Amino acid sequence: MNIRECYEYIGGDYVDLMNRLPMEDLIVKFLKKYATGTEFSELEAAYASKDYETVFSVSHNLKGMTANLSLKAINLPITEICEAVRHGKPSVDLEPFMVEARSKQNLLLYAVSQLDE
Repeated sequence: MNIRECYEYIGGDYVDLMNRLPMEDLIVKFLKKYATGTEFSELEAAYASKDYETVFSVSHNLKGMTANLSLKAINLPITEICEAVRHGKPSVDLEPFMVEARSKQNLLLYAVSQLDE
């Protein structure tokens, strides 16, 4: 799978990213760095323990990372999570957003593992 196919598979915006960072080798480098990071598992652990301060902090970081990489499909549920806990305990059920984020994260991890070297 090449990087363009990867972005199509995961619901990213390849064209948007190429307009900002027109070097595929750097995109692959940053995408792999995101995929091997611990932030998503930190989000899941904080969510499971209802540590909404950490959920906010980690989701805010993930929101920025996914936006910078034009990972639009995963950015949407992460943004919802971030905004729901911005002021503490959420007023909405976060579970649907976590389910969607997990699904998109799993797609991303698979696609990154399939990237051509």
